Amino acid sequence: MPDYQVYNPINNPVLTFEKGGNCDNCAQCGSLNCFVCCAKCQSHAWMHNGDVPSTYAPKKICCSTIDHWEFENTPGLLDTPRPNAFAHAVVPIRGGMCTPTVNVMERDQKGNEIEFAVVQGPTFFGGCMDLCCSTKFTVSRQGDKSADLALITKKNKDPGCMGLCVALCTPADTYNLDFAPGHNLTPTQKAAIVGEMIHLDFLFFEAGKGRNGLGWGLLLFCVLCVD
Repeated sequence: MPDYQVYNPINNPVLTFEKGGNCDNCAQCGSLNCFVCCAKCQSHAWMHNGDVPSTYAPKKICCSTIDHWEFENTPGLLDTPRPNAFAHAVVPIRGGMCTPTVNVMERDQKGNEIEFAVVQGPTFFGGCMDLCCSTKFTVSRQGDKSADLALITKKNKDPGCMGLCVALCTPADTYNLDFAPGHNLTPTQKAAIVGEMIHLDFLFFEAGKGRNGLGWGLLLFCVLCVD
């Protein structure tokens, strides 16, 4: 529908999420996430206060017109000025090996960052496991999977025929975020964790991921899980 082709915010945005595309992250250029062995393979995300001004400027490619927004500063680049960014999340070098890991930092207007949380996931998740199992990501101060700050849960699909159809035919996902008792997080830190939920979804469940579905001819490909 034409009304859904243009970003049209209602009232004032409270948070803007920024992440480079898959071409900016070598680890996601293939069908699966690869080992993070160098800086070029790291995935970065930034959370901004309010809006990041942009101008809608559709581009013509061949016979199609695609949605496009022009920004004053190019998004996704490490050296782009971000005066209103309050948090930064990054997959560390080696990426936790068999444990998906993302470090979350607070950020001031000068670009100084202090790590306050480590998000860690399981070794096996995704694919057909999403039909029957929930995936849990712990948010801890020390990266020990203690979940002393929060627990992010990607819920398994609703049971029944409808839930199965949604799981196989759409990218719709449901997440729960439960903060631990006595977490002592500031509102800014809690907002950063909310933004990190979006980052996790892009990293492990949406972008560059082998999907279940029909392939060439009548072949059916089924991904049991992703590690």
